[in-house]
Amino acid sequence: MNDYFSKLEQFLYEDISHEEAIYVNMVIAESYSLLKDKGKWAELSYKTMQSLREGIQSQALVHQLALFGGFCEIGLSTYMTYKNTGIL
Repeated sequence: MNDYFSKLEQFLYEDISHEEAIYVNMVIAESYSLLKDKGKWAELSYKTMQSLREGIQSQALVHQLALFGGFCEIGLSTYMTYKNTGIL
């Protein structure tokens, strides 16, 4: 499991799409209780959420997201992150 999360962490430092950020954030949120360094993962999760927020505010995601194919996933990712980590 540690190998998986170290690869996931490396993936987060690459230039990933907003869609990938949503799914990575869901993985972090669901496995948060199992992680050893919760602070590091909470910070990484917060950074991905901040990136999504900036994408929505700058309207960079307007043509990439549909109601059920994007905005609902962002909402679910946000809810899961808040529920499991307490950060928003």
